[in-house]
Amino acid sequence: MDENKADWKPIKIKTKEQAKAERLFHQYCYPKPPGWEDREWEILKEAALKILSSEFAEFIEENGLK
Repeated sequence: MDENKADWKPIKIKTKEQAKAERLFHQYCYPKPPGWEDREWEILKEAALKILSSEFAEFIEENGLK
């Protein structure tokens, strides 16, 4: 096995939907609430990004969160 292959990692390329989801997440979900553990925040972020990269993102972008 080639030694250089062990250090190789794939580059993650963001799609338009992922970039939009991250923008909406930063718009509506920051700052992190006081008292939240980093692990809890990462779980929330992962779930929110999945929702925001779905068909709901367009609705949220047009109407905002209420």
